[in-house]
Amino acid sequence: FQTSSATHRKLLDTDEDHFGSVQDWNVLSVGMVVTVHHGDGDTHATEIEYEDDLKGPVQYLNTTDNTFEVLGQKVRYSGATNIKNGPIVDGFVVEVSGLTASDNVIDATYLDVKTVGYSEYEIKGYVFSVGTNNTFRLGTLPGVSTVTVDITGVTPHDIPGGVLAAGQFVEVKTRSTATGRFPNATIHATEVEGKVDIGHNEDHENHDNNENHS
Repeated sequence: FQTSSATHRKLLDTDEDHFGSVQDWNVLSVGMVVTVHHGDGDTHATEIEYEDDLKGPVQYLNTTDNTFEVLGQKVRYSGATNIKNGPIVDGFVVEVSGLTASDNVIDATYLDVKTVGYSEYEIKGYVFSVGTNNTFRLGTLPGVSTVTVDITGVTPHDIPGGVLAAGQFVEVKTRSTATGRFPNATIHATEVEGKVDIGHNEDHENHDNNENHS
């Protein structure tokens, strides 16, 4: 795709919108999974949207199989992963962008290691099922179940109909690490918000005829 000064480069997690004389490499990085908006039959990008899959402290780093866990979700990296501000260390906060493999592990294409400065973490995904004990199961794709979310004392907001249900896409925020291991870990939510999934939902507001996920 081609970009120009009219292209909006949106970082949805921080509500940033960059356009004008800004250069792509000042906003975006290789490996970020993005949604590109464009006209029908046109390769000019009118909007590029990015948001991470999850952000939180590294747990259970395994340098033998190149995996670790963040908020109960297992992440795999490789020589093809763009690792910014590395190395990866247990306890360091990382921002993860990637694609879910058949084993429900996220194959990271982009990792941004953030050593300090974060006390609240986030994970996005689909509600798989809702329990009767103030919990629900969350997964990276529809029909996938990888993490238990405890919502005791939390009222989810921006949820269609006001009720959590299977298939909804949500963002969960927490101030603590997960207890347990993938795929049976639990996180304790401080906030649950209904979101539009830019990677899979085709119904979000779009000023163009087409969009591509890259």
